[in-house]
Amino acid sequence: MCGACCQLGYRCIYLTDLNTCKIHDRNDWIRPKQCMLFPIDEQDLLEMNNPKCGYFFKIKKPPLSVDKGSL
Repeated sequence: MCGACCQLGYRCIYLTDLNTCKIHDRNDWIRPKQCMLFPIDEQDLLEMNNPKCGYFFKIKKPPLSVDKGSL
């Protein structure tokens, strides 16, 4: 809810001077398509460079390796 993602590449037309969304303020259930798609991957969050952002991806753990000699 910081508005940083609304300024990636261009400033969203729905973003107010206070970095709040004009659409979210009126209708929680209506969101522009780019808002529904953000973030696509971890790179989107890195480009934003905002540690306060509430979006995150779970850390992927590598699969456990099995020593086939012990089976």
